Amino acid sequence: MNIEFVLGEIPKDWSYSLLGKICEDTGGNIQTGPFGSQLHKSDYVLHGIPSIMPKDITNNGISEEDISRISPKNAERLSRYLVQQGDIVYSRRGDVERCALITKKEDGWQKC
Repeated sequence: MNIEFVLGEIPKDWSYSLLGKICEDTGGNIQTGPFGSQLHKSDYVLHGIPSIMPKDITNNGISEEDISRISPKNAERLSRYLVQQGDIVYSRRGDVERCALITKKEDGWQKC
């Protein structure tokens, strides 16, 4: 498929790549959030580690308004899903145009 057909005209001084290729070249990976069987409604707490869900992803940011939280114990159990500064998070369902770069503030939060 012609990438310009999808994206429109690309400026001459820009380059583009697929996320999978960037991960391959840099040693990164693409990781989905935990599935429903790993995190239940009863696992959410009033005070704890913020758990980023698609509804919390704004245009290049994370909204803490009404964000769900999990206990440190559950965060440890689900440690492979904790985000790090520099990660990119995006929704795989619903509004798939939402994405955000994880900053120092969100480092260690959990993604769903």
